[in-house]
Amino acid sequence: MSISALDSRIFRNLFGTEEVREIFTDEAYAKFLVQTEAALARAESKVNAIPADVGDAITSVLGNIELELSRETEIVGYPVLPLVMQLVENTPEDLAKYIHWGATTQDVMDNASMLQIKRGLDLVKRDLNKLIDILQVMAEKYRDT
Repeated sequence: MSISALDSRIFRNLFGTEEVREIFTDEAYAKFLVQTEAALARAESKVNAIPADVGDAITSVLGNIELELSRETEIVGYPVLPLVMQLVENTPEDLAKYIHWGATTQDVMDNASMLQIKRGLDLVKRDLNKLIDILQVMAEKYRDT
């Protein structure tokens, strides 16, 4: 059962494409959350907020973690605490203590959302450039019409 036009198999492509919808899935959002935590660790390593070698090590570990956020997110009300708990549980102790170092939940969620939006806008830009190319050809072809 559809609860909105976006859920409808009949109408959903009027409001977006499969490619765009894939960017905004729960799974994709979780990956953007992890990318944000990894980028935070790398940035903090570069400015010596955490040991210099920890950022890349955390990034390496986080790239291999399978997440399950739905149940815990429903309990807590937001995905970052369950995410951080899982990341810490699956990361060696000497690295785990630096995950989410100095960040707020809102920082991580906002950054992950911006990564999603940027990826979506990249698709819009790509399609607009295709449209511009098509319109230029048509303008030249029909300029005397």
